[in-house]
Amino acid sequence: MGPLDFSKFKTVKYKYISFFKIQKIVKKIQALEKLNPKFQNFTDLINTEKKLKKIIGADNVKLKEFKQKFDSCGISFDFEDCTAGNGCGNCIPCRNNAEKISFREKILKALDYENNGKASLRKVYSRLGLKTCYVCNAQYALNAVPENRPAKGTVAVQDRYKAKFQFDHYLPKAKYPALSISLFNLFPICSPCNSIKGERDLGIDFLSSDPNDWDDKFTFKILEKSLTAFLLNQKAMKIDFIDKTTYIGMESLAKRFDIKGIYNNQIDLIEELIIRKLKYSDTYKGKLTQSFPNLFHKTSIDERIELGTYSQNEGIHKRPMSKFIHDIDQQLTDHFQKELLKIGN
Repeated sequence: MGPLDFSKFKTVKYKYISFFKIQKIVKKIQALEKLNPKFQNFTDLINTEKKLKKIIGADNVKLKEFKQKFDSCGISFDFEDCTAGNGCGNCIPCRNNAEKISFREKILKALDYENNGKASLRKVYSRLGLKTCYVCNAQYALNAVPENRPAKGTVAVQDRYKAKFQFDHYLPKAKYPALSISLFNLFPICSPCNSIKGERDLGIDFLSSDPNDWDDKFTFKILEKSLTAFLLNQKAMKIDFIDKTTYIGMESLAKRFDIKGIYNNQIDLIEELIIRKLKYSDTYKGKLTQSFPNLFHKTSIDERIELGTYSQNEGIHKRPMSKFIHDIDQQLTDHFQKELLKIGN
């Protein structure tokens, strides 16, 4: 939904790498290399401690370079079409597919994202300030994870659940298993978006930190007629979502994740924003700032009272709906300024 602040990833990179038993992992990969010579072009990219450390800590730019290396190494984890057309399991393409799947699972097991990777990530992720789903920005990237612990005072096992941050492999681990533990490839995601995305490509370059790539790429706005109808007669507003991304061979983000449907159920947030914008005039906000200087010396009064979320400079990933609120706030500011100009003329 918007650019990630990769500078924050860099502050925890070395700590994250330190949690991995690099030497032990490399020995497992080297053993797999001997048993699977057919995949040597792939294992050549990760079969030393130095190479593996570079992959784990590769920043968003280097990660793209590694993606290209794996794409061109001659080992693809894309499936071949069954000769019989029914997944017979006996034809050459089916046997090749089974071999690829087996090798990929062994690589993933050696890298151990499911256990050590997730645990290591959660140890450093709180320092990044990224809390919301990077796809929809509509909710926190939390998931209920089952935990088996002895019940108090007994030896029996009691099922318990704990809320934990959940992460998505932006470059899917099914296609790029070696990048499954790369820090800069792991983004916060909510459960619904994670289920919809699965192992598929989003068609959006979320590894880009170039502001020009994100300028007006996604925009929320109130349909102008419905805004006027709300202001005059308190009729329901309608939200539009503009996506300027060019998708090749796939549905848009809006269609796949029902972005309009999600945000048209959040109209009350915008109604409250409109009321705050009308209620808290510049004069009133100035008086509040003067009356409580210690309370507002670190954050702007607009941010806390008017927006109800963090400023655009602090990004959209700290609190759900921030992108939505920022875009609509700008639209409302422009709308009210035009109305004032009409009155003045």
